[in-house]
Order: sequence, then structure tokens, then C-alpha cells
Amino acid sequence: MATKFSPITGRYVHLTVQGVEYRVYFEEAGKGTPVLMQHTAGSDGRQWRHILEDDKLTSEFRFIAHDLPYHGKSLPPLGKPWWRERYSLSQSFAIEFIEAMTKALAIEKGIYVGCSMGGHLAPDLALAKPGLFRAVIAVEGGLATHDPEPFLEYLSHPRTSNETKAGLMLGQMSPHSPEQFRRETAWVYSQGGPQVFRGDLDYYLGEHDLTHTASGQLRHWNNGVQLLEGDGETATMRSFIIGFTCGVYPVPKIFETGIYYDKFRKVNGKWHIEERNFRCDPQPEHRGRTWDPQKFADDIR
Repeated sequence: MATKFSPITGRYVHLTVQGVEYRVYFEEAGKGTPVLMQHTAGSDGRQWRHILEDDKLTSEFRFIAHDLPYHGKSLPPLGKPWWRERYSLSQSFAIEFIEAMTKALAIEKGIYVGCSMGGHLAPDLALAKPGLFRAVIAVEGGLATHDPEPFLEYLSHPRTSNETKAGLMLGQMSPHSPEQFRRETAWVYSQGGPQVFRGDLDYYLGEHDLTHTASGQLRHWNNGVQLLEGDGETATMRSFIIGFTCGVYPVPKIFETGIYYDKFRKVNGKWHIEERNFRCDPQPEHRGRTWDPQKFADDIR
């Protein structure tokens, strides 16, 4: 019987972000248009492994999934005493990190895909670094998520184990999804480093906020932005769709149960919806459909 190998290859790249050098692990597979994939808070690039092993998708796209510093195989840096401070992800660091990845891996005219925390980062990248990507896709992202989270203190507490994180994630998963994928997703979350999940939420629950700036500034970004969202979840309480493609003006939409695909066009100085498509999503989920990768792959094709 022939040995079976995964098409995914992994390696490390050294990046300098905000004056500190990081040894960053990433995996890639496929050929064609490069797609940089950002994982969720408290997790790592393994979330995307089923996409990287999809033969049809990888025949058209080069998928790259990295682990942020302090996540997965990307260890804390050697160049600073990181143990003397609480880990906290800032918006500026996340944006500069993504930019450094594109330069190091020679990603030109690529696509950015991020889920949850990574989904929030999509429009922030569009505002801060116009032209860095040809398009950004926010999966389960939103304009802001400032809801109080009573579980925060238990994400980094000496009296709770990493099983707390796994249990929390299992509670956000659709019961309709295959159990083996739900368990795999929870397993990855259970392996996060101390303070990392909570520190990521500093950005997700706090700093990220486009409620007052999105409609006034994103119009200047002339690339494509798409946001996939699910209703009925608990992680993103404010669920908005920003549906727009190249050269169109985004108009925030309060999300309903399903996915809107809106195209806008400027006619006689005014923006109009040129096309609207709505697909009902009876099995809404969070965390990038990592617990139902086949359904997610079908959604993005």
C-alpha cells in the first residue's frame, strides 16, 4: 500500500514587527492566486487545514495559513522578556504582522481571509493598507463586538484548565456539524498558551470598532471586500454584512438569518444596489466552519 502524504508543507519565516523579530510558522498548499488565511482568537492555523487539503480549491489558489506569534508553533520571541507582561494583541501589531507576511512571502495581488478575530481584521486592513490585497474576506466578522463577556477571567485563571476553552468552543458549534470536526476544533483551542485567548480578545472585543468610520472611510478603498456571517451565534452579537466588490461603496447592513451578497454601483453620483443575493443559512456557525469544512468549502467556491 502506497504511503499517503498530505499536500501541505510547513516551514518558518523570520519577521520583524514593531522592532521585535519573530519566528513564524506557516503552512501552504496549492498554486495560483495567493490567499493568506488568519485564524481566530486563541487558536492557530490548523483551523484551515481542510481547506488546504481541498483538491479543487488548491488547483486554483495558493493557500497560506500562519500561526500568529504566541500561537501554535510560533513561539514567543527571544528578543524581549515577554514573560514580564500580559500578552495583548493590538490592532497595529496585527496589521503590521500581516503586511510583513505579504512582503516576506512575496504575496502580490493576493486575497486575505480571516475568521472571527481575523474577520474583524479584514476591514481594518482595507482601511489601513489599501492596495495590500486585491480583496479581503471577513468570515464571521463585524463592525464591532463590545459585548460584556463574563467568561473572560476564566480564559486565563489558575483554577481553570484548558478544557474550559474547549468546552466554551463546543458550546458555539452547530450540533448539525460532524462531531469529529467539532471535537478537532475544540482540541486545538485547548492547546492555546496562557493568556493568549484572553489577550487576543483585547483587540476583538475592544480596539476593533468601525461603527463610526466604516461607511465614511471604506469608500476610499477600491478593492473587493466580502463578509460571510452567520446568525444565531454567541460570539459576534453585532452581526453586520458589508457586501461589496471592486469599485463599489460599502453600506453596512444588519444581518438576518443567511448571507447577503450585495453589489453596489455609483449612478449619477449616487450609490445603488445593483444586485442582491440572499442565501438562507439554517445551520449558522462560528469559527470559520472549521467543524464543517466541506460546507464551508462549498460556501466559498
